[in-house]
This record gives sequence, structure tokens and C-alpha cells, in this order.
Amino acid sequence: MYLIQGNFGDRGNFEAALREGNHLVHYWRNNDDRGYPWYKSVNFGDNVNSDPALIQGNFGDRGNFELVVREGNKLRHYWRANNASGLPWHKGVLFGDNVDSAPALIQGNFGDRGNFELVVREGNKLRHYWRANNASGLPWHKGVLFGDNVNSDPALIQGNFGDRGNFELVVREGNKLRHYWRANDASGLPWHKGDIFSDHVTFQPSLIQSNFGDKGNFELLTKRGNCLTHFWRNNDTSGYPWSEEIQTHAVVPLGNPPTAAQRTKFLGAFPNLRNFNITDPTTGVYNCISWSVGITNQWIWPGNTVAVFDTFYASYGWAPSADGRREYKKRKVALWADSSGCTHGSRETHDCDWHESKCGGWERIMHDKFQMQGGSYGNIIKYYEKHDPNVNLDLA
Repeated sequence: MYLIQGNFGDRGNFEAALREGNHLVHYWRNNDDRGYPWYKSVNFGDNVNSDPALIQGNFGDRGNFELVVREGNKLRHYWRANNASGLPWHKGVLFGDNVDSAPALIQGNFGDRGNFELVVREGNKLRHYWRANNASGLPWHKGVLFGDNVNSDPALIQGNFGDRGNFELVVREGNKLRHYWRANDASGLPWHKGDIFSDHVTFQPSLIQSNFGDKGNFELLTKRGNCLTHFWRNNDTSGYPWSEEIQTHAVVPLGNPPTAAQRTKFLGAFPNLRNFNITDPTTGVYNCISWSVGITNQWIWPGNTVAVFDTFYASYGWAPSADGRREYKKRKVALWADSSGCTHGSRETHDCDWHESKCGGWERIMHDKFQMQGGSYGNIIKYYEKHDPNVNLDLA
């Protein structure tokens, strides 16, 4: 599916195009209507075999919708006449060859009109196409082949680096992400291979440039394993580092929903806790630290300092970890503290940053670890890790 915000309505409706079978379907959301209803528009196209790429360009007073999709091993252009009665979709030209993915499409700032710029995968490489929007007949041109080891659809934007604004592209290589960029001020318009980052990526990326930071950070969504994950590049910092911010599922993966009384109790202690389930009833037999090392028949409390917890966890085979990020074939434990010292230990028992906590003599719960911070246990101050061949199987 491809989603944009167009200029229909006072607010600007959302416009979506997706493939259903070998056809295309247009949906739109009325952003001026209470409840924001979605409407199914027309079916169009034929022999489609990829997701489409959709933009609103500058042809016509309103700006037509422009769409490119794969047909067999070629590309087909469609456009919707947004000034015409009935808003008809038209089938445009077929172009390209050896296409192996859905395309990424933008309208750039080359030419008086602004050419259409497109990147698609050919085998394990990337191919750039462009449409000369000032030329008679609006011809599509085949550009350079670049990249290697590519195995996903590309994501393409024109950012604000350089006077012209470079093209910025992210694609999957194996189970990692690779950034490419085209130097649009340089002679020959060369494509450059940028950083490779992340691991265990299982889906193609989606990329924008936002308004965070003075320059505007790059923001990217993809999946690691079964988890939706947000990456961002700090465009104001030397080296332009990419960082990961995990977005957990809204539905807690294990346990039973808390009762109203349980919810009230836990929110009283942890006011930021929104998503949690009960995974074991109240008991005074074991506590959080016992549970963090897999013990459920003994109450354990080694002390209040980080040093004693280092010794304690080492005795069970847990080593200090650089951070709490999910890692293949590893489990993590979080150590919590407030101003008085160490207070709690929580255990990663499911991917996507879901932890389990045995809360003193209260119930054991599964929770988003970040949401428990700022409550009775303070905040996470350290992580420990242990190799486990049976974990993170959704990242294999």
C-alpha cells in the first residue's frame, strides 16, 4: 500500500493506492468529516504484480495523482486527471525491463516542471529512471545501475543536503539496511553508498525527512522480526549516526488483561504504565530478582548497589550489556534504581521490548519496559545479557 496526503478537501484527504489481485484500488479518507471515514474508490489497472508508488504531482490545476506499478518485469504509469469530471484514471506508457520490485517514485526539482524520479530493483542492484516532464511526449529515460546485494523495495526521497537537494535512498541488504545518496550538485550526478545499519530486518523500509532538528532528521520505519521499528538519522550531528527506537505492539503478547482493581493498583505505583497483562498471581514466595534469573521458589535480594548486582548476576551467567536492545540469541535483564539505590529487576521474556516484572508480593506482569519508568522503581540504569539459543526466534 502507498499513502499520501493530497489537496482534496479543506484539510487535505489521505489518499491510498494498493494492489488487490492483479488490479489496483484507490481509497481515500475524508479528513474534514467527523469520524474520518475511509471510502473505497474505483478499481483500475490490470496485470499488476507489485505494490504501487503514488504521488500527487503538478500536472493540471489541481495536481494529478501519478502512479507507477510493476507489470511482469516492466513498469506501468497511471495517472488520475484531478481536474476532470469523474476523476478518471488513465493508463500511461509501459517502460523499463528486468524489474524485480515495486518502484519508489518522487517528483524532484530537475527541469522547469520537475521530473519524475524513480528507483527500482533489478536483480540485486538498483536502477534509476526519470521522466523528462518538460520534453515533448514526456519520455521515460533509463538511468544508471548501482548498488549490490539488494533484496527489498527501495525507499526514496529528495532531501535538503546540497544546494539542489540530494536524492536519499534506503534499501535492505540481507537483513540489514543500506543508505545510498545521489550528489545532485556534483558533475555526473554520482550515486554514493552510505552506511549500513541495523540487523534482522524483515521488511522494506519507508523513509521521510522530518522537521526534528535544525536540518531535519531522516525518519524510517521497517520491521525487525515481527516488531515495527523506528530508525532516525541525526542530521545535525557529525557522522550522521542512525539510531533505533523500538515501537512495541499495542497488544501485550502474553498474560491476561488486568481487572479494574489491578489496573488501579498498578497505575498508582507506575503512572506511565498503559499496556500490561497479568502473567502470574500474587505471591510472597519469590520476587523480581528471583524471577529475573528464572527462580520462582525463593525470595532473593542481594543488596542495593550496582556492585552487588554485578556480582549476583555474574554468578548466574549474566554479563553487563552495552544496552537493552534486542539481540539475536540473547536475553536481557534490566536493573532499576531510584535516588536511594537499586530497586528492581525486569526480564526480557518476549521480543519488542516486552519485559516481565514480579512486583514484590504483587502479581507478575508483562509490560512495555519503558512505560514502567518514572514510577515506584525509578528508571533503568543498567542491562545484563545472557546467551540463549532459544530466544528471538522471530529474528532468525
